Amino acid sequence: ILDSHKFSQLTVREILEQSSNIGMSKLIERIDDDVLYKYLRDFGFGNQTSVELPSESSGMLKRPDKFNKLTKMFMSFGYEILVTPIQIASAYCALVNGGVLFQPRIVKQIKYSDNTIEEFKPIKLRNVISPKTSNLIKSFMYEVVENGTAKNAKLENIKVGGKTGTTQRLENNSYSKSNYYTSFVGFFPVDEPKIVCYILVSSPEKAKYGGSVAAPIFKNVSDRIIEIDYNL
Repeated sequence: ILDSHKFSQLTVREILEQSSNIGMSKLIERIDDDVLYKYLRDFGFGNQTSVELPSESSGMLKRPDKFNKLTKMFMSFGYEILVTPIQIASAYCALVNGGVLFQPRIVKQIKYSDNTIEEFKPIKLRNVISPKTSNLIKSFMYEVVENGTAKNAKLENIKVGGKTGTTQRLENNSYSKSNYYTSFVGFFPVDEPKIVCYILVSSPEKAKYGGSVAAPIFKNVSDRIIEIDYNL
């Protein structure tokens, strides 16, 4: 397990800022196997979200009795687990909205002319973390954008938080040395999040890290969203 840059020591906040695989591996070993599994399930991993789309995958989440001595360490930075983009987006919403997981929906309302025919209210599934923990995570992810690996995601006059991701693609039952999934999940405004945006790039050609590939795309998409909704 290696980092792209060498560090002598890092705080928990800096582990997230600098996307340290070694740091995450050490932190996750402090968590009991069953507790980790419960939180991952509570955030929606290993389950279908029941979003209104066909053929949804539930991903893959190992049960604690199937863990080996390296499972948790690899899971801490994106391996030995399979997740879908909608699961990631839903989990991030819970991380930053005060700790509540909602069922994702595609349609908000059906309108005819100016009349609302049907409106679909948010469906709360469960509380996953406390509002205090959610606020702490938001502050950590704000620093990822301000001082860490996601500086290319910064927006003008709006505070952004988020996390970069870089994982080797699984091809023919082995991890590729040349093809990657490169990602960034961002949210804004940090103090009262209204938008979560997940950017995933498969096998980028010119770079492989989320901060240099996916974060600039997030910025461009977010700028367009802000142009449409000036209240953000």
